[in-house]
Amino acid sequence: MFKPISTAFVVIGFGLTAACGDAGKPRETGIDRIEYPEGFPFMTYAVSVSDLCDGTPSQSCKLAEYPPPGATLVELSQPEPGRLCMKGSVGKGGWAFIATSYNVYGGDGIEQIFDAASLGITQVRFKLEGPPATGIIIRGMVVKNTYCPIAPHLECRDGGFFLTDPKANEILEFKKSGEVVMPFADFVQQETGGLREFDASKLEGFIFGVSYAGPANFCISDFEFLDEDGKVVTP
Repeated sequence: MFKPISTAFVVIGFGLTAACGDAGKPRETGIDRIEYPEGFPFMTYAVSVSDLCDGTPSQSCKLAEYPPPGATLVELSQPEPGRLCMKGSVGKGGWAFIATSYNVYGGDGIEQIFDAASLGITQVRFKLEGPPATGIIIRGMVVKNTYCPIAPHLECRDGGFFLTDPKANEILEFKKSGEVVMPFADFVQQETGGLREFDASKLEGFIFGVSYAGPANFCISDFEFLDEDGKVVTP
């Protein structure tokens, strides 16, 4: 049995959310998304996502413009090359995360898939900075379809793979700053009906999430893809 976690974080996909504002007051609803973030090899974009508007585009959701008191409010930033940060807070029963992608999307879905396996990539290494006391949970995503014309293109990806401790057979929760290594072999499917194999030849991206109420402030940096010998693979 795996360690139980918030079920909301398990089943929700990701769309696009807005930058933070004062609860109960109108705020801008621009997409909180960074294209090709500098210092993150192979990455095509990063986005912050939350339960506010249920992960749908913020332009179509009034809650993003007038968030109620206590709502989840987060924003994404890149304070310097090689570093992505999320700040804000998660409301009761809510969730928030940074989602990354390595694929190129067009109007009908995915136009170019990142084949990490062909490059000999088997794992990822990065630094986690200042995670909340409740911890960060990491998920991996792979492509399951290339045709998904309706944004945010959830039909194209399977994000049910959780980073686990293979010895303890538990989903990992990271509560301290430090270096994290993510072997692709340690991503295990947790969703009923999901793909069984974490196929690195169809890598979509990763999710770094907070699934408990409270602060949602943390950064990821020094992101590197590694081969099976631990050598860095660059574009």
